[in-house]
Amino acid sequence: MKIGGVLAVYGPSRGLMLKTYSSAIENLNKKGFEVTARFENFLDEDAPPGVPQALMEWFEKEADAILISFPPDYEGVFADMEELKKRTSKPIIPLSPMCAALGTVSPRHLKVFWNYQNYGGPENIENLLLYAGKLAGKNNHEVNPPVEVPSSGIYHPDAGEIFTDLESYLEWYSENGKSMFKTVGLLFPNLYYMEDSLGVFDALIRKLEEKNFGVIAAIQDKWSPGGSSDEIIRKYFMKGGKVLVDAAVIYAAFFLNLKGGKGRSIGQEKTNILKELNVPCLKMIHSSQTPEEWKANPEGLSIPQIIISVALPEFDGLAEPIIIGTAEKKLDSVTGTEVQDPVPINDQIDFLIRRVGKWIELGRKPNSEKKVAIILHNSPCKSGVEATVGAGFGLDTLESVSIILKRLKEEGYFLNWVPENGKELIDTILEKKAISEFRWTPLSEIIKHGGAAGFVPLETYKEWLYELPEDARNKVFEGWGNPFEQGIEKLERVDKLSLALHENSITIPGLDLGNVFIGLQPKRGCAGARCDGTVCKILHDPDITPPHQYLAYYKWIEKEFGADVMVHVGTHGNIELLPGKTVAQSSSCFSQICVGSMPHLYIYVSSNPMEGSVAKRRGLAVIVDHLHPVMAAAETYGVLEELEEPLEEYKRAMLTKDLGRARVLQEIIAEKAAAANFPRSISDFETFEDYMEYLHDQMDMVRETMIRDGLHILGQAPEGEALVDMLVSILRFDQGNAPSIRRGILEAIGLDYDSILDDHTAFIREFGMTGSKLLDTCTEIARGIMTGVLERDLISDEEIFEISKWEMSVATGQSLEFHSPGLEKIVKSVRLAEDLLPEINRTPDEVNNLLRGFNAEHVEAGASGALARGKIEILPTGRNFYAIDPWKIPTPAAWKVGVKLAENFFRKYLHENEGYPENVGFVFRFFDTFRADGELLSQILYTLGVRVEWDGSRVKGLKVIPLNELKRPRIDCTIQLSSMLRDGMPRAFELVDEAVSMVAFLDEPEEMNFVKKHALERMKELEAEGTDTKLSPERLATLRVFTTQPGTYDYGVNTAVAASAWETDEDLASIFTKFCGYAYGKGVYGQAARNELESNLKRITVTYDKWDSDEYDILECCHIYGSHGGFTVAARTLSKNNVDLYFADTHDPERPRIRDMKDELERVARTRLLNPKWIEGKKRHGYKGATVISDRVYHMYGWQATTKLVGDWVFDEIAETFVLDDEMRKWFEENNLYALESLARRLLEAEHRKLWNANPETLEKLKEKYLEIESRMEEKMSDIEGEFQGGVTSIVKVNANERI
Repeated sequence: MKIGGVLAVYGPSRGLMLKTYSSAIENLNKKGFEVTARFENFLDEDAPPGVPQALMEWFEKEADAILISFPPDYEGVFADMEELKKRTSKPIIPLSPMCAALGTVSPRHLKVFWNYQNYGGPENIENLLLYAGKLAGKNNHEVNPPVEVPSSGIYHPDAGEIFTDLESYLEWYSENGKSMFKTVGLLFPNLYYMEDSLGVFDALIRKLEEKNFGVIAAIQDKWSPGGSSDEIIRKYFMKGGKVLVDAAVIYAAFFLNLKGGKGRSIGQEKTNILKELNVPCLKMIHSSQTPEEWKANPEGLSIPQIIISVALPEFDGLAEPIIIGTAEKKLDSVTGTEVQDPVPINDQIDFLIRRVGKWIELGRKPNSEKKVAIILHNSPCKSGVEATVGAGFGLDTLESVSIILKRLKEEGYFLNWVPENGKELIDTILEKKAISEFRWTPLSEIIKHGGAAGFVPLETYKEWLYELPEDARNKVFEGWGNPFEQGIEKLERVDKLSLALHENSITIPGLDLGNVFIGLQPKRGCAGARCDGTVCKILHDPDITPPHQYLAYYKWIEKEFGADVMVHVGTHGNIELLPGKTVAQSSSCFSQICVGSMPHLYIYVSSNPMEGSVAKRRGLAVIVDHLHPVMAAAETYGVLEELEEPLEEYKRAMLTKDLGRARVLQEIIAEKAAAANFPRSISDFETFEDYMEYLHDQMDMVRETMIRDGLHILGQAPEGEALVDMLVSILRFDQGNAPSIRRGILEAIGLDYDSILDDHTAFIREFGMTGSKLLDTCTEIARGIMTGVLERDLISDEEIFEISKWEMSVATGQSLEFHSPGLEKIVKSVRLAEDLLPEINRTPDEVNNLLRGFNAEHVEAGASGALARGKIEILPTGRNFYAIDPWKIPTPAAWKVGVKLAENFFRKYLHENEGYPENVGFVFRFFDTFRADGELLSQILYTLGVRVEWDGSRVKGLKVIPLNELKRPRIDCTIQLSSMLRDGMPRAFELVDEAVSMVAFLDEPEEMNFVKKHALERMKELEAEGTDTKLSPERLATLRVFTTQPGTYDYGVNTAVAASAWETDEDLASIFTKFCGYAYGKGVYGQAARNELESNLKRITVTYDKWDSDEYDILECCHIYGSHGGFTVAARTLSKNNVDLYFADTHDPERPRIRDMKDELERVARTRLLNPKWIEGKKRHGYKGATVISDRVYHMYGWQATTKLVGDWVFDEIAETFVLDDEMRKWFEENNLYALESLARRLLEAEHRKLWNANPETLEKLKEKYLEIESRMEEKMSDIEGEFQGGVTSIVKVNANERI
């Protein structure tokens, strides 16, 4: 009897299933049956092209029956088997519904086969093979029917049986002298039991029991009746409504509860079982890689397993993905294919057990004994350590920490001091110098003022270092010196500074408040009281480990302070961004080293799932998310406000043919527009009407911009006007079944919403204003409506009608005729707002759930994303957010937006240039996939001439668009990939790489396929140059996706600009290509490819970025200019061309807009940085608001350093607004003088480098005021001891290819 098969199911059973078949065949042969088998399981292939030819021939010529089970998206395999079905009469037996269409056996027989397979185990598989032989006419013996075996139960390696009820297991456990005092519930698939592959779980169980934990290890088959996680957890982890386990460790594949098909079509059945269980729930990973493959893999896991075992389980609230097992591969002589034997990773199992133990200990300790470490972030590379204590996007971290401390005191935690508010907290931190060394703070000041919470003797630190694996320890010594072998005095200057030594001990800055420690995260890549190229080690080696003090700091928190729980406050720090694997980290990965055994909570903004996912996966954090700051209309001010009325008046004058009035208005408009410093002047236009169109576009950008009004404070729900603004910002655009409130308003007064949005410069005669002005008026009407609604507890539709009519009449100053359909749409919008109110009012859960985490209780999972884009499911906040299903990106809706973006892009480019661009440089940020569902990804694919195909909601694959359909050339694309996107959704860069490979060598003319043209050119160059990699010339010539090396996140340029460690554009270009010269794609992960990056950069004619809403902007972070600005300066330098910069805006996905980056920079300057309304919002937050202002000035400087696009007027206005204005300067002096000094120093550096052609009078005043600021700083430091840099800007050019 000869049995063949293709058994390649999803998940770990792929490598395990054939072990059982092999055992069954051996048993049958021992019993006298002659069974020969040949199988294929595609163990190392994610998308095999088909069944190997030799195996197909054996199936056809030799096999008696053929067993099949593989994913439906294995199209090549499916096609091969479909052809075989046509050519043979042999039984083809599908063992899963996924392959049912290929079967040739009757439904009656099929049911029997499925029962054999689903029940599993050697005995059932023996009979399955005999039954197949019987159908093939090769077995005349009676075959026993399928024997049902438990699909779920409790497993223990010493029991010899599966317990199907909890009582029997507990009785057996007690009789065997085992304790359930501290109990851990384990949950993993029954396939490991069925396939006799329990080595990893046996090791985990035994090690837990060695540490005196009781264990309830449940196995399950999610697809079997009674096998859902809800049922299994209730059946085995609970008894009589009481939870029996103190913590759960769950092997997660896809979701806890499943629905739908199998493979990628699996869906999530929502569940609250973890909330009901209400204990820490950790996620264990069992990889199918060999130990050697895992150790060498910078990703940690394959992309499918990252999705299946990490990304999707986050939807259920599982945290802390810790790998505990791998698998040895061996060739099975019986089946002719590779099989796997599980191999435990013992040190990882120990690590998991330590973390489980700490969580359980946290849950059992009384509050009065718990020790809490609260870690604030800072941004040394922006405005400096002293100016940025408590960095965190959109959150007043200082006020939030003061609230947390008060709550801890109320809950019985021991604190010897609680600040009244955030100001008292920051004043105390700065007064005591409880921060890292920096420009104005040498170590001696920290010691003298009491800023050290503790010290680590060098001998103790040595003990801690020698607990690390040797490779990790040596990496520390390589980067920062070995003080134990070299001796302190022989260390290099920076290496010695990295120890922060006081009396032979490492200094740990912070505030010791009894059982609460408040500390500032140490510096990541430099040391000492300086910021320049002489101390910035990370600029020379982006993969360098954290400095000695950094490592000692976190180990001190864990081992000496003895923190029971650690919380990082705000988005984001860098403990999750240290060298190591992307996921499934090892004991040599520095994020895992620093987090250690401490339960880790992370307060994170709900609108940033992309970076939060990295914190969860690399930082082992449970997220407690918080509201994005309230968004409000930017509004016009100053000369912009003065320009509004003349623009409207001019339209009225032209409409009434009052030409005299129009001429007067032309002069007024030209004068005020010149004062507004728009990028283009009247001389750039052929007619005044064209100029008017341009000015209306500029004004529309301002009016339609939303700004963050201040910062969020943890646990505080918006009230009053802030609540109104929040609701109106959500309702501005259509939200599913709820129409835009502005749509309802316009339709209620008889106008067409879409027409006005499509032509916002058109003059609406009946209302005497342009569409743009009318939209602005609609926003004010909406605010009035929502204010009226919120003043009433219960409100009828008729009352909403009346409020709306009143607001519309007052705003327009007219007696109006109202239209019912529009009024009804207003009601729908209002009802949506009412539905959101209870969720918004749960904002105090942000603090409540943080305290739940401190009690080792479950923090519920929740959605994340952009409220401004209609993601209302992110409410309420205070949850452990999840991100996206990578298999659904891009969505069909995002594809449509991406196609529109591409068409708009080409329209603009062709208007400004002759012909299509040959190579577009795309900046591919994490925002796109995590917040906008892949709009830019779609644009890139469509630009290449490739479309997406879906199977339901999930991406099935890509397909080439024929040229006759595309109607343009295929445009080459070079991708500057976000390092966060690389880690958070690697499938995105694989799709781009796949698309490039699909089109690179098509039989098409080179002038219609620039990808092909450039690939062939590069291959010729490589033939002449030679290569030093294992990749073929063809593969090298198609590399298009580049970013930093695995485990690193710094683009280099931003760090060089921050440290003043550059002189020319060539310096910045060299730094960028060194840092970002690593290629990514299918089968290529972090391949050193600097030459290929530079080859692509030479061909770029335009770089391009896209953002999805006003929740974020391009002055948000140094990495934004570091990536796009660095990309551009490198392209300009290498191509020797004036590469253009484009910016796309999809805040309204129906109407994506593309503009010059210069326009975008100045829009952000006008509507935010220089806008009095935005400034006042920041001033409400004192020190933290000053930090935000200073950081954004630095980011503007960074854009100018890399692109030269910022107008002189912007820096003039910055100087006038923040430094030369007496009232503003006084506010800075009272709240954050360090931020003002940093801001002013950056302005002077810009002028010194000729990046700003300053108004002479302004410059003179700036220098004068800076001297005053510097004097104030030095007065405070009159008795200072030790070397420090102060306000000196040291321009020390760095050779990025050398180490210091």
